[in-house]
Amino acid sequence: MVLRNSFPHLADGIVGASDVGYDLAGLISRRSDGTPRAGILPRHFDPLVAARASMGVTVSAFEAVLTRSGQVRLIMNDGTVVVPIGNPPGANSRYDVVYVKQNENAAPFSDANNTPIFGYVSGGASATPSEAAALALVPAGGIPLATVLVPSTATTTQSSGVVINQRFPYTALAGRPIPFRNDTERSAWCTAPIAGTEALVNGIRTSYDGTAWRNVMTSGSPADTASWTVANNTAIGQNADTTFAQSALTRSGALAAADISLSGTDIILGPGMWLVDFMEWGYDAGLGRFTVLTSVRSITQNRVLDQTRESTQSGYGGGGTGAASLQATVFVDVGATETLRPQRLFYADATGTLNSFGVTGRARRVMRF
Repeated sequence: MVLRNSFPHLADGIVGASDVGYDLAGLISRRSDGTPRAGILPRHFDPLVAARASMGVTVSAFEAVLTRSGQVRLIMNDGTVVVPIGNPPGANSRYDVVYVKQNENAAPFSDANNTPIFGYVSGGASATPSEAAALALVPAGGIPLATVLVPSTATTTQSSGVVINQRFPYTALAGRPIPFRNDTERSAWCTAPIAGTEALVNGIRTSYDGTAWRNVMTSGSPADTASWTVANNTAIGQNADTTFAQSALTRSGALAAADISLSGTDIILGPGMWLVDFMEWGYDAGLGRFTVLTSVRSITQNRVLDQTRESTQSGYGGGGTGAASLQATVFVDVGATETLRPQRLFYADATGTLNSFGVTGRARRVMRF
């Protein structure tokens, strides 16, 4: 181990490629053993490799980090490039792997030249070809971009039976979350990351606390709201215990069906911290005495989150209308859902009848995972 020359250096010709490679390594996320993580620095999360009308693929623009012997190389593809692959096998299928690499022939490396290249390697043809075996053929210093399953019947990569799988890893600058496509991909990177390392798995931010990955809560957008209604003019008879089907859900911001949805009388919330508001109203034309208890219940937790009570001596406001509001703060962990159900209990004497009833609801995700 030696103290490396700084980059940049005041004296010309002092700093070599190895010095720069080791100096840059400190800028990249790394494992607990100090190994920098090679991969794509994401501009976006779209595919990089696509099929075309030939035995080749197109590779879109990207910036990437390459690593080799603990050194880092920054590389860029500034436009769409066509990369040829091999002819199809005579029988069965095989996996080809398209990769990117910086060749180097200065010690300690011994490549044929010093050229950046796109290349491909071919796995063995088989009735059940191994993608993992093909990926293992990528040369040192390269990173895979995609695998291409090539059947013997293919004439182009757009042919039936050709399957392109995006297999490039993502990386990030030190201190920034590393994107992963799923938990399996994150676990395959290393078994013991540096404590404090953060990762994004399917958009969920997690942090490694030294023993396990934990979810990190981040602020939601004020635009992450949803609203729904229940049709009014729904009459309720004496001493009724009633729930009402929710309808007309409208989402805004980043909310999707996995975040909030309706199911009959229930509102289904996905992960996050939510503020849920209900406004209910009713009308009674009679002159009887009755009590109305309106609540919002967590079916998941089997408890009432909020409730309000209204009582009258002679009709709902003397033969008029009434309204009440409820609010619940709901915390839903990652991988879980919460089921909410607004409910109304109506108790009346012989002359009391609630002629109409309605509810509007609104939910805002104030924190997200």
